[in-house]
Amino acid sequence: MIELNPNSNDPRLNCSEHVRGPKIVLYSHDTMGLGHLRRQLLVASALCRLEPQPTILMICGAKEVGAFAFPPGLDCLALPSIEKSALGEYRSRRLDVPLSELIRFRSASIRTAMEAFDPDLVVVDKVPAGFRGELLPALRWLKARGRATCVLGLREILDEASIAIREWKRDCCDALIDEYYQHLWVYGDQAVFDTAREYEFTPGTVRKTAYTGYLNAMEGHLEPLRPAPRGEKTALCVVGGGDDGVALARTFAAATLPDGYAGVLVTGPFMSASVREEIKHAAACSGRLEVHEFVTEPERFITRADCVISMGGYNTVCEVLAAGKPLLTVPRTDPRREQLIRAQRMQSLGLLDYLLPDELTPASLSRWINSARAPRRDARSVVRFDGLSRVRELTRGLLNRHDEHKEVGLAAG
Repeated sequence: MIELNPNSNDPRLNCSEHVRGPKIVLYSHDTMGLGHLRRQLLVASALCRLEPQPTILMICGAKEVGAFAFPPGLDCLALPSIEKSALGEYRSRRLDVPLSELIRFRSASIRTAMEAFDPDLVVVDKVPAGFRGELLPALRWLKARGRATCVLGLREILDEASIAIREWKRDCCDALIDEYYQHLWVYGDQAVFDTAREYEFTPGTVRKTAYTGYLNAMEGHLEPLRPAPRGEKTALCVVGGGDDGVALARTFAAATLPDGYAGVLVTGPFMSASVREEIKHAAACSGRLEVHEFVTEPERFITRADCVISMGGYNTVCEVLAAGKPLLTVPRTDPRREQLIRAQRMQSLGLLDYLLPDELTPASLSRWINSARAPRRDARSVVRFDGLSRVRELTRGLLNRHDEHKEVGLAAG
């Protein structure tokens, strides 16, 4: 075993002449699906393009993060995962331990990682205290350390206003933002959904709030995975992580596709193995349906598709609308109505169609695919999809001010 003395001249430790980029931590609690993880990965991909290139540590609770391709400068600390049941109850996804014990372990891991990494910037997704307060010890240390700028990032819609406001106040979010965060980024377009007004943020929180525009992977200009067979159109169905997309996946597999169409279905990694096998059997019988369990870049399938059917999650809706594809959403309405509200807002702008879950049938999907000749309206002319560029611009400004403060401190010392 090699032991390194921190006072030695070992070149692995003597990095004083190396000019490094900033150190950034991205935290995501990941208790349901892949939405939070994918959003943070998009933010990471945008920040990795800064100069000088930052070193980014992502702290998350989804082991599936290892399946994604990481840009240079990004690595991950995966926490033991937590899942949210269909009834909205939280529990350990894989370990046979009480939830309270798992939270203590996760919290200690986060605090240790923050101290060792000593970041310049911390971006927290959605929950200012972390899941059940697991981030608080790290936030207290960061505040005492006085080095890092802390940013809270929110998707544009949290839930129905009455529920979101009640939870926001119950969890003391405005007080936490006042205490620990210098900035709040809303990953949305204020003209579509005014998050601060809808959820009655305090004046202090409003002053810290900036709307970035929607985040979407299409800013990367990805090429399609592969072209569809000549003369054949593609109807794509994606159901996010898959844990709550069983009804949509089964219904799509049972739908009759119009002549000249092939179907592609992405089930997601959290769909049960038995349901996946059932759907694969239906696909084999059909001969016109291609099934994928898990893809890390669904946007490649989206660019290939002629029309898309999905649930109403943030990432998929952004990607499909930004790609200019006809979109039918079947939003989840329980335990949160976030997806339904998003579908209603986007439909009111003429950007998509939606079905309520109790309207979902094979025939209703077949009728929509038959009619989906073109997008109802070009979303890119109505909605801001420049969120990644804006996040990069905001971060550059924060880091420049951070460097100026460090220089002032050194001069004073």
